[in-house]
Amino acid sequence: MMFPFFRKKKQLRIGVDVSDEVVSIMQLSLEGSSYCVTGYVSAALPVGAVVEREIKDVQLVGAIIRDLVKKRKWQGDEVVIGLPRHVVMTQVIPLQKELSDAEISEHMDNNLSRYVSIPTDEINFDFTVLGENKCNSDLRDFLLVVCRSQSVNSVIELADVARLQLKAIDIETLVMERVINQMTSLLYENEKNKTIALMEVASKKLTLYVVDNQKLMYTRDHFINDAHMSALDHMNNGLQLFKSSTGFQTIDTIILSNNHYAQEKQLEKRLGSSIGTVELLKNVLPASLAKEAPQTVDSLDLIRCYGLALRGFMS
Repeated sequence: MMFPFFRKKKQLRIGVDVSDEVVSIMQLSLEGSSYCVTGYVSAALPVGAVVEREIKDVQLVGAIIRDLVKKRKWQGDEVVIGLPRHVVMTQVIPLQKELSDAEISEHMDNNLSRYVSIPTDEINFDFTVLGENKCNSDLRDFLLVVCRSQSVNSVIELADVARLQLKAIDIETLVMERVINQMTSLLYENEKNKTIALMEVASKKLTLYVVDNQKLMYTRDHFINDAHMSALDHMNNGLQLFKSSTGFQTIDTIILSNNHYAQEKQLEKRLGSSIGTVELLKNVLPASLAKEAPQTVDSLDLIRCYGLALRGFMS
């Protein structure tokens, strides 16, 4: 009989996505180089608990998350929680390559007022290296991320109330960039210089994300007010607005969530781009859990949860 003396312990991370109407929670495991969803659960939220994805009642939402996780008896408690894109400001800042980490931190701290209009004592910030500046090889690009301290404190308190260990706070734009790039790798194994759109049509709004050359360059919500327009009409309008506002005229592939694949040929003809069928979670979401999920397997709620849980495995 083999004893597991040398087997690596399974790593577990939890991603929590909070929208106005529902909280979604996913637990992801990593064994070797393979990810697997080991748990997924969601619950409706009371009206007013979350407004425009900002948590107004932290105690209530935290208690709901705590009860959901407790009932599932999940092992592991490290969690990543996301911030909505509208509460976060990002800016790419080029700096000299020879600067030390301490000098970079000092520069960011001393120059915050140049980059944001919010009083510096009311904000939290962080930064990360993006890579060499494309125009000047003597410079490195850094991504500066800034948001109000109140938003960060709400997330910290939420994890505390839910009795989960906060591994990281992520932002929606980076989560979606991470996930769409995974989708792109499934569509185009060795090609990275692609323009990919991810689109979801729900009952009240259309959400569009566009990644170009692995960087999220456009995101927008289109609220649906005209009940006489079809989903296809709303998709077409969203794409036309993207093209007119950015100057991009070609999208290599449009990935649709919420199972619009049945209209694939009609969509390709109307929208002028190929429709990519990417079941991102198919290989990591067991059938038993897929049946439990109230949303389709490729809904944005699930996709965001997956992206947040993935962040938990990053250093």
